[in-house]
Amino acid sequence: MLLEKLRKEAEFTPDKEFQDREALSEEDIRLLCSQFDIQSHGRYHFSATTLSDSELRRELADSRERTEMLSEAPCEHFSFPYGDHSAREINVAKSVGYKSLRTTKPGWIGQSTDVCRIPITADVGGDASICDLQLHLTGIPRFLKRTVDALVTKHLYAMRQRILMSNPFF
Repeated sequence: MLLEKLRKEAEFTPDKEFQDREALSEEDIRLLCSQFDIQSHGRYHFSATTLSDSELRRELADSRERTEMLSEAPCEHFSFPYGDHSAREINVAKSVGYKSLRTTKPGWIGQSTDVCRIPITADVGGDASICDLQLHLTGIPRFLKRTVDALVTKHLYAMRQRILMSNPFF
């Protein structure tokens, strides 16, 4: 679905090499692994809900395998890109060996927290006040940021489309 659309519209393939690096190098990851526990966030950072069943399984399994290879440690935890998930994505993640799954839904973590829907506590700096923490736990700042980002992205894609459609060389 999504990969096919990206191939057709943007000539994108998951293994495409970019001139400017857009992610950590293997060497960067190995250095981080000596100090931190590195877990999976996806191989290509696709929204899991946009992938077909086979693409989703491959994305989650390949990400887990690659993370284990680079970190030389077990990879048992996954954080959904953009927090996008449903029961289907949870079932596939569990079937490829993940023991816990993190979302972007804000909330507190306690004994009754579902390990397949672990919320974020908040995305605030170390100097945040209790009021800042409480505000972020409502999810309002994240919701507003995602909404604005989506509108800007939609606008940029529309502009790109108008430019491409008006250019006779494309």
